[in-house]
Amino acid sequence: MPLALRRLGNSLGGPIRYLKRRRPLWSRRDPATDGDSRTHSIQDVRGTGDSAIPGNGSADTPALTWSDDRIAFCRRLWGDDAEDTSIEPGGSAYYRELLQAAAISSSKVTLDLSVSLGGGLRHMADKLNLWMTGMEADPELAKRAMALSVKQKLAKKAPVSNYDPAKLDLPKNKYHAVIMRERLHRVASKADMLKTIQASLKADGYFVLTDFALPNESARTAKSVTSWLDLQNDPITLWTTEDYKQALSELDFKPSIFQDESAQYRALILRGWARLVGGLERPELSRAFVDTMMREATYWVRLERALARGELIYLHTLCVARKPKPEPA
Repeated sequence: MPLALRRLGNSLGGPIRYLKRRRPLWSRRDPATDGDSRTHSIQDVRGTGDSAIPGNGSADTPALTWSDDRIAFCRRLWGDDAEDTSIEPGGSAYYRELLQAAAISSSKVTLDLSVSLGGGLRHMADKLNLWMTGMEADPELAKRAMALSVKQKLAKKAPVSNYDPAKLDLPKNKYHAVIMRERLHRVASKADMLKTIQASLKADGYFVLTDFALPNESARTAKSVTSWLDLQNDPITLWTTEDYKQALSELDFKPSIFQDESAQYRALILRGWARLVGGLERPELSRAFVDTMMREATYWVRLERALARGELIYLHTLCVARKPKPEPA
């Protein structure tokens, strides 16, 4: 068993016995390769361990991008069920949980700046009759998300558009709540984006933020952190939790929640993988499927390891936007 999946299995409380039992299947001929007579094993996908999967810029392995295969795989990995189009840990159920404390209702407008494929967005619009607006930095994901909203007849209640994080422009004092999940660490000018978000919120509006942060400056060079960063598509500068706290304070955000929820996030990661592994069947173990699985496993093993060691923090904060009271007429 490759090191990446063995580590994941250990995190789940023991070796992933299913993968061990079926390892011989992956060394047989793959009928999906159109007559290719070569044999392959799971090691052949990207070497013998997770360190064998290079990061961004490698000629052998491109950075993770949202191909059809990856989207289908992540929907199965993270979605609550076959209908859930979420492609991030926790599925629509976790998305709903994050927004519960923001006191949103059908008379209020919520903005999601990390809509991804829009599973959670459409869940809130459809099941709770809420007005949601989605924005996604990845143009391909934004296009697919909007197509799904149209298909589900939610184009007005859950529209999705593409945006450039470096040029984010939002209407002022419009939204009752803004959510941004695991995206701000990818933004170069974090302070500018936070300022734009604050201005877009109504007085006492809620900002729900989850992101990856460093516990302190010394963690910046930790091997588990740099190993995870090697797999990112773009250069990333991580903030410390103190950086977040200071930036939010300077912009008159009042946090009602500001806490390390790494343990909860790790549980979401491990639960998703346990469910996936438990449901694998022999006919689906094609070369393409195993390739996709190994790339995805490597990313999440490295992230989970950094979180488990406390060298990376999953930060969850819920803030209220304080605004100056208007002058009496």
